[in-house]
Amino acid sequence: MARRLPEPFAYATATTITTAPDGTVSVRYHRTDVFSMSPDGTITLRSGGWRTVTTRRRINQAFKFFGVPTVLYQHRFNWYLAPRDQGDRIEFTDGMRIRANGHGIEVAA
Repeated sequence: MARRLPEPFAYATATTITTAPDGTVSVRYHRTDVFSMSPDGTITLRSGGWRTVTTRRRINQAFKFFGVPTVLYQHRFNWYLAPRDQGDRIEFTDGMRIRANGHGIEVAA
């Protein structure tokens, strides 16, 4: 029997959560690590070229699970990140690195 994933991933199919030897925690959807958080708090986001509703949902579930006050949403075919308090939005790019700060998120170097 498969191990059940924690909330908010409860019934997520084709999804796993792994921890690498260096301490990086990743949420994998099919063959893509859609969300990876390194020990220093830097988050790497990837769609693997699959900009689907489910890929976006897995990233948002990871934000919720790890307590990152951010949401990924789509507007006119483009994806954007925005803090939950509805601050300035940031356009999503595959492989982008972000860091949560006291006021939302910022793009990491």
